[in-house]
Amino acid sequence: MWVLVKYIYNKIIALRINEGNKFTLFDEIIEKINSKEFEYAVALLESLLNGDEQTITKAKYLLGYIYSCQENKNRNEIRAKRYLIENITSPYPIPHAYVLYADLVEDKNVAINYLKRGIAQYPKNVNIYRSLLRFTKNKMEVIEKIGNAELTDSDLLKDVVEELVKIGNWQYVNQFVVKIQMGEQISDYEEMYLNLLTAYSFLFGIEGNYTEAIRIFQNIIEKDIDNQLAYSPYLGCLLYT
Repeated sequence: MWVLVKYIYNKIIALRINEGNKFTLFDEIIEKINSKEFEYAVALLESLLNGDEQTITKAKYLLGYIYSCQENKNRNEIRAKRYLIENITSPYPIPHAYVLYADLVEDKNVAINYLKRGIAQYPKNVNIYRSLLRFTKNKMEVIEKIGNAELTDSDLLKDVVEELVKIGNWQYVNQFVVKIQMGEQISDYEEMYLNLLTAYSFLFGIEGNYTEAIRIFQNIIEKDIDNQLAYSPYLGCLLYT
């Protein structure tokens, strides 16, 4: 215990000496979190709770993260939620705090309300959108907002496509598939799979383009020599005939 107290004392003294760099101690804390030295990190963070408002807010976010971490033997959801909500409702909320709080809160309607608040604060934050899409029952409302926000993150766009396929809303699938294909480099399998979805969107969409769907299905069949798509393009051809 005295080792920990001495460690914290030395760190605080170092911080005061180097007041020009306010984030020196935070860098040290993040290193402790990454190395799973949660007890040290918590003690250091608690020592910052009497600092300026921005420092306190950041400290509370990190405390919320630590107490929500599955790898922390002292994991405590009640403390995690308390620190996270104090961060979210502060003048300096951190975007990921909204995501963590949504995962922890039992009432998912409350989670959705806070995630919407997070998007109002950070309208381009991909992780908040991904969390909202996961929890909301009104998938299309969120998907339309994502489309209007012109977000290009491939993981978010893949989530959108997955939800569109689940609910059978094929008329929007190709719109998001094109965005994924125009973004970061994807594997040959992902390219075939996205083309497969495009073909089905032509097959099942409101304005069907059956000729183009069959052309894409046949092209996929030629390329998918290992049958990675498990006969899905063949089924598409059979549905047309």
